[in-house]
Amino acid sequence: MRWLLFFLLALGCHGSVMARGFFQAMCEDRMAPSVATVKSQHNGYTIDNTVSLLQLPAKSHKAAPKGGFVLGLTVTRYGAQVNYRTSSMRNPLSHYECTSANIVISMAYEPTVIFVGREFRPGTCAYKEILAHEMRHLNTYLEQMPKVETAVRSALERRFPAKAVYGPQGQAQADLKREIDEIWGPYFDAQMKKADQAHDAIDTPQEYARLSRVCQGEVQSFIAPLASTSP
Repeated sequence: MRWLLFFLLALGCHGSVMARGFFQAMCEDRMAPSVATVKSQHNGYTIDNTVSLLQLPAKSHKAAPKGGFVLGLTVTRYGAQVNYRTSSMRNPLSHYECTSANIVISMAYEPTVIFVGREFRPGTCAYKEILAHEMRHLNTYLEQMPKVETAVRSALERRFPAKAVYGPQGQAQADLKREIDEIWGPYFDAQMKKADQAHDAIDTPQEYARLSRVCQGEVQSFIAPLASTSP
């Protein structure tokens, strides 16, 4: 009787392993592979010449240069939306399932606004110099997005291979939701902040000094009266 019981238990375990292996193979043959897609979009820009030099600092997250003025400013915001859906095939005998994921990350800049202090009339030398400086920031934003897109796509492709995931029923979907909330959202923000460092290479003390001297003192002629009235 003991031998018979042992034989039946062994047969049951062997059958479970066989079923699991067969189910896994069937999953890989029939389930669609996991797919991760990253899309980016820039929504254009406008130029605003209605805000005073004294008011521009309030629109920036950075402090004005010490003892100086913000002559122009490029303002934008970025965001990412993560959409995903999963497809599953369940094995009612083993309570396991295979799951594939379709993940789409959409990245975008909100419409960018380039401010040039209203003291500088369009077409003047000073206006053109300030606008040219701000256009460097705009171009940097445009260059950043494809780099972030590539980095995020590569990381997703490494993390989600093009095959279904096998595991206990319900676990894969719960793990995916938690991972997106706790890992991929912060990862995207970190990539964007890393890219933002490129703007620090534009706004150097040397560049601020250059802008203050351009156009044969035209910039200084506007700043000097404001300096006496600013707190």
